[in-house]
Amino acid sequence: MNINLGNSTSRTTPFLPVRGTPAISATTRGTRELLMSIAGPPRRYVRGQHLFHAGDSDPSLYVVESGSVKLYGITSSGAEQIFAFCLPGEFFGLDVLGEPTHGSSAGVLEPTTVRALPVPEIRAMYRRIPAVQQRVHRLLAHRINELYEQMMVLSKKHADERLAGFLLGIDARLPEPQRAAHSLRLSMSRYEIGCYLGLALETVSRILRHFDDEGLTRTRARHIQLCDLERLRALAGLALGGPARATPGIFFA
Repeated sequence: MNINLGNSTSRTTPFLPVRGTPAISATTRGTRELLMSIAGPPRRYVRGQHLFHAGDSDPSLYVVESGSVKLYGITSSGAEQIFAFCLPGEFFGLDVLGEPTHGSSAGVLEPTTVRALPVPEIRAMYRRIPAVQQRVHRLLAHRINELYEQMMVLSKKHADERLAGFLLGIDARLPEPQRAAHSLRLSMSRYEIGCYLGLALETVSRILRHFDDEGLTRTRARHIQLCDLERLRALAGLALGGPARATPGIFFA
């Protein structure tokens, strides 16, 4: 999936979905197990390392087993623009199913373990099990719909609305029991959150202090406790009492 990086001030599309999705709905359990049957051995990385860079012809999808990864590009002015944060259980690198090279770079945010799924073996599986191809096509359609939703979220004028949606989106993608506790340990820096949401570092820090002062959150370095979900949802423009669920297991471009 190609993204124009020509304008460093343009708003791109972070992962802030607003529809509810069951925990493993992005792939049925059987399809997911089939895909994982062709995955390579675990690969371990530390913060600052890369799995691939934009333009690399690495013909593999990846799944995060532990840790986290950011997908990003560099604007014409040399600034970093982050497109997505990938958490455990999530696949990324989907663009190589249709393009010869990756359209973004994948950088590691913390000690992380991933596994690679070779595209030739995925295509061979298509021929043996047509249902797998149908499922991947549905994932592509789902991802396109999410991109439209994400653009709608970024069209919000107020920075606090974007940050509230970001925190709720991360919370929704956590495994139990972390999700039940609504306690976030962010692997990304405030600068990286700003690169993701199109906000300055100082703006992210100021809004987090404001959320703490208002009793919405309780922040200790990169640990954030969500204290008032209803008010955060209202601020983010989500239905009161409804889930701000993301899609664990989804493929990222």
